[in-house]
Amino acid sequence: GDDALLQAMINDLCRYKESPELVVLSANPKETMANYRVRAINRLDLFSIRKHMKNADMLISGGGTLIQDATSTKSLIYYTSVINMAVRHHLKVMLYSNGIGPLNNKHNIKRAKKTLSKTDIITLRDPSAEKMLAEMGVTGPDIRVTADPVFGLDIADRLYGREILKRFGVPDDAERILGVSVRRTRDTDTDFEAAVAKMCDHAAEKYNCHTVFIPMQISRDEAISRSIAERMRAPASVVDIRLDVREMISAVAALDICIGMRLHSLIYATGAGVPLIGIEYDPKIRSFMDYAGQSMCLDCRSLNADEGKKLIDECFANYDTIKKQLNECSKALSEKSHENARIAIELYEKEIGSAKA
Repeated sequence: GDDALLQAMINDLCRYKESPELVVLSANPKETMANYRVRAINRLDLFSIRKHMKNADMLISGGGTLIQDATSTKSLIYYTSVINMAVRHHLKVMLYSNGIGPLNNKHNIKRAKKTLSKTDIITLRDPSAEKMLAEMGVTGPDIRVTADPVFGLDIADRLYGREILKRFGVPDDAERILGVSVRRTRDTDTDFEAAVAKMCDHAAEKYNCHTVFIPMQISRDEAISRSIAERMRAPASVVDIRLDVREMISAVAALDICIGMRLHSLIYATGAGVPLIGIEYDPKIRSFMDYAGQSMCLDCRSLNADEGKKLIDECFANYDTIKKQLNECSKALSEKSHENARIAIELYEKEIGSAKA
């Protein structure tokens, strides 16, 4: 998801400004520079960040869900600190297609409100994030709802995706393919795994679906994917290497139905018009499903195999209608996603213009 976000953001910024001078804060600067042909610095090197801010005109923070404390308070402090550093250096600051929350600690809510109120523009990937900012009492910045930048990536290739999936044991003659993207959380116990396995077996037995598990983060998702596959009666495949952005998006486009916990598995499926079922482990999952006009969403904390089977039946009973809805939604969200970069470049050019004056 993060790889796709960065690729989409770079593409869109270049759409509105030729050869923008970008410096990316990265966990792996060498890899980022090699893959995306931009300058990159270590995101934990505060000295280097401060040095680059002295020569910068603008900070873009995002995309993704950075302003939250579900990961940790430490994570929130990091992202708000980078924004505050930019403000102190008199940079224009934009939150770029962010999700907001959850924020559970009252001190963290206060910290986030104070920081976000200092920014210039905030674009949000769904209406629930706008509601969250209003509840927090954030005032000052220009706030707009757009869409996830990844909707602007036009790189899905279904035939290429089928070739990729064949490498991992998906039969060339599979009548239908069910893709599953799951992740480990404190709620994904053995009952959860058993329920997902039963859902996949139901799809295999009733609709001739071959299940392929597509870990979005190999290090975190492969183990639970294999554990569920081993619980199934029907044969299943597991993607066991890290796919690049084009490969991942194409692999999802090759599916006939997708069950996803990872947000970007659902975004990729929506972009490709693949009927989908969300599994909510974080509010952002249901928020996205609502924004995409899709109601089929299960709660990972109380996942019930029979409920899941009913949703699979509903998917196939209304397959063409759902695909049409998703294609219309994807087109609208793609247009909105490009707005993020247009707004960013307008803010940047305004800053440059005022500095020259």
